[in-house]
Amino acid sequence: MRIVLFAIVCCVVGLGVSGAFSPNDQALLKSESSLVATQEREEENQRVERYLASEKQLGRQLAAEMYARRQQGQRPETWAVNGVQYRKQGHGRHITIERFDASNKLWLPVIDSRTRTGTGEQQDGVSLTSGYYVMRTPVISPNNRYALLPEAFVDDDLYRVSVWDIKAGRQIDQAFHQSVGELVWASDSRSFYYIQAGQNGGASALIWHQVPGAETTSQPVGDTERQVYQAVSHASGLSIAAASSGRYLILTEDTGGGTDVKLIDLSSATPFLLTLDGLKPQADNRVDHAADGFYMRSNQDGRFALYLAKDRRGNWKKIYTPDPSAHFEGFQVLRDWVILRVRERGISALRYWHKDDRQRVRQIPFPDQRYKVWMPSGSSGNELVLGYTSPTVPPSRV
Repeated sequence: MRIVLFAIVCCVVGLGVSGAFSPNDQALLKSESSLVATQEREEENQRVERYLASEKQLGRQLAAEMYARRQQGQRPETWAVNGVQYRKQGHGRHITIERFDASNKLWLPVIDSRTRTGTGEQQDGVSLTSGYYVMRTPVISPNNRYALLPEAFVDDDLYRVSVWDIKAGRQIDQAFHQSVGELVWASDSRSFYYIQAGQNGGASALIWHQVPGAETTSQPVGDTERQVYQAVSHASGLSIAAASSGRYLILTEDTGGGTDVKLIDLSSATPFLLTLDGLKPQADNRVDHAADGFYMRSNQDGRFALYLAKDRRGNWKKIYTPDPSAHFEGFQVLRDWVILRVRERGISALRYWHKDDRQRVRQIPFPDQRYKVWMPSGSSGNELVLGYTSPTVPPSRV
């Protein structure tokens, strides 16, 4: 061991005495270093050129896809009302609604919003021209006779609502204002409900409105509109929706500290509120009704879960709780199926089960790794309507 150490020390000392590398050694090292640097530079340039070429190719592909989409236009949105098919097509800021005539196998016009803005329609001799105009999707009555037209002429999220007679092809009820655009028909198509925005800082209200000419003995002529409910304060938000079963109107009131839910039986000729028991008003409660009972998404126990109650007495039973790493965002109830939207690792997945086999939870597969999926209105029976988009797929309704 000592001899080896001594030899190493002598070598080091010898180098120190005799000096550094010779000029020839230095030139050799310099030339080799330069050659390595040149090779690395060329390899890096080649990698950059390959990357730029792939980016240019991708850019050309995206440009071609965008051009093809513009040429193809937006796909029509379709839905059904008691077996009758409707479709909506966009034309810039305007829409057209058509109904399918099954006997003649053709689409017939229902309403064209372009005729609502100074291109033909007159009201009291004044054209309805406006620099701003939006018509939301009309709400068709259960008997397919009438359509409610929510229109906005000012960008303030409030709508003017008119009643359109599809059979006669004309407006039969003068518009009423300050609607938030949420509309629900009664089962007999004689009346409907809407949310009226608060006036002069007041609270919003649920309004019942009768269609002209549809008076009954229980609702005589002259009694065409009635306030059914008013929010507890101007800070409370009201929203309405028809239950999946079609039996109830679901009235949800968001007070800021929680949500309360009330019901209206849409088959009743007289509008009055029904209670749904067992709710915790300090929780976030979202309710729907199907043939097998009431479904509720709620965080009343801390985390969002899905509950089921057979009737309005509200004996709620928890039937689904997501994994701790997942967030339960929403649900849709079909005739035989329950669909859940669950977000995990930043992606919303759709999970589902058959009502006769609740323990077997499956997931709908999608072709893209990164995508966005949602469940708009329009589902009925066992047909689920989805909204879907990804980096390679434009927003689509399927």
